[in-house]
Amino acid sequence: MAIDLDTANTMLTEWLNAEKAILKNQSYKIGDKEFTKVNMSYVRENVAYWEKKVLSLTPASEGGRKGVRMKKAVYRG
Repeated sequence: MAIDLDTANTMLTEWLNAEKAILKNQSYKIGDKEFTKVNMSYVRENVAYWEKKVLSLTPASEGGRKGVRMKKAVYRG
């Protein structure tokens, strides 16, 4: 199943909400899983994943990275 931009944005928002709740010493539930301070690193990993996914699916004209390819240059001077 391919992930579209709307789905990626929804997931990013969900994980950001989880992070905000945990920072306020609250728990946050996504589906049947509950997250607390103990899970903060996992939550932040998911925020980073969905941020990258949103960026990769956003058209370059809107600030995304789609179509950008870079090669490593080696200086041989």
